[in-house]
Amino acid sequence: MSRSIHFNDDLNGTVSQKIKHISKLIDVIVEEYYKEHSISVAQADVLTRVYNEERLSMNSLCEDLDMSKSNLSPICKKLELAGYLKKSRDFYDQRVVYLELTDAGKEIVGSTNEKLKKAGLSMTALVGYEHLLNLNSALDTLETSLEKAVTEL
Repeated sequence: MSRSIHFNDDLNGTVSQKIKHISKLIDVIVEEYYKEHSISVAQADVLTRVYNEERLSMNSLCEDLDMSKSNLSPICKKLELAGYLKKSRDFYDQRVVYLELTDAGKEIVGSTNEKLKKAGLSMTALVGYEHLLNLNSALDTLETSLEKAVTEL
């Protein structure tokens, strides 16, 4: 086998491992910054996603977070009971459930985002705007290619 084939295999493995490692590091930071509110990483993911969209259907959230409804429902239920999330049903189709943050939920996500920024832990602060744009573009390309590959399996 030629050196370039080994290098490409090594590079593929390295990129895959780096993505996994970065994800774990992000989870550690998220866990640290939300622990004072007794919010898990999975709950923080839900709160952040709904915060960014303002109102989101349960189906969209399942898709965005790549989770089944049976896994996502208890997370949302805990957030609802804690007073951070509220659910409502679509007027025309009662099967559709929408999620919105309460004022308390908005406050927690907003204040946590500010704490992360002040600590220099926003993605832009960590790598710079240009690098973040390039990284996002590269990840979009990789995601699209992998999604295509998965549908062709």
